Amino acid sequence: WLKIQAIRKIKVAINIQPKSAKDYFDFLLFKYDNEKTKEKIRSKQLKPIRTNIARTKEINDGATGLSYNATRNFVSSGINDSYSKYIEVEKGEVYYLVLDNVYDNGKGATITLDYFRTKQIEGIIVNEEKDFLSSEVIWENITTNEELVKVTSDSITGAFQMTVPYNMNQNNRYVLSAYSEGQLFKEISYTPREINNCEPIPIQMILPELKKGSKTRLSNINFIGNQAIFLESAYPSLKRLLKLMKKNSTLSIHIEGHTNGCS
Repeated sequence: WLKIQAIRKIKVAINIQPKSAKDYFDFLLFKYDNEKTKEKIRSKQLKPIRTNIARTKEINDGATGLSYNATRNFVSSGINDSYSKYIEVEKGEVYYLVLDNVYDNGKGATITLDYFRTKQIEGIIVNEEKDFLSSEVIWENITTNEELVKVTSDSITGAFQMTVPYNMNQNNRYVLSAYSEGQLFKEISYTPREINNCEPIPIQMILPELKKGSKTRLSNINFIGNQAIFLESAYPSLKRLLKLMKKNSTLSIHIEGHTNGCS
C-alpha cells in the first residue's frame, strides 16, 4: 500500500518499474473516502478509480502505472495496455495505491510520481517557398525517449494544434518535430521553463526540400564524454534520421559536429 497526498492541483502520472525481470505488478488506485477507506478497500466496498492487471512482462519488462498517453481507466488481465490513464488531483486529496506482485518473494519495484502540466500550442508547416505542407508533428520527452503527442498538419493550410504535457523538472528536455515526405525534418528543442513561458503565437516550421545542399540542425545528437556512446536524448533524432534514410535509400548525408573541450 502507498498513501499519496496531492500538494497542489495538477495532473499526475505514475511509473511502476519492477526491480527484477522475473516480477510484474498489478495495481488498483483508490481515492480517499473517509476514515474507513482502508476497511472499505479490504472488504471491496470501495471501487477503484484506476486499475491495471494486464500482463506487461512480455511488453516492456513489466513496467506499468498511469500515463499521459493512455486512454483507459481500467485495464483488464491478459496481454494488454501497460498503462492506465493519468489522474487530475486537487490540493489536499489523498489516494491509496495498492500493489500486488504476481509472484512470491519478489524484489519490489521503483515507483515514480510525475506531476505535469499541459499547454496548447499551434503552428504552421511550410516549405522554403512558403507552400503549406501536410506533416507529421510530434512532441517528445527526449530525456525519457518517450513520444507523447502526435498530430498531422492540415494539407491545405499547413496548420496544426496540439496539447502537450510537460513538467517543471529542469532535467527534462522536450522536442517538437515535423516530418513530411520529400522534405528534411525540423526539430525545435524546449526546456520545461521555455515551454511554460512560451507565448500563444503560432510556431512556423520551415522544412527544406530534400535536395543537394539542403541543411537542417540536429541539436540533440550528443555523446557521453570521451566515449563514442550516444546519450539517451539523442535517440529520437537518430530515429528520425533513420526513417529519412530508409525512405530515401539513395540519399547521401553529411553530418558535422564538434567536441567541447574533450581530449
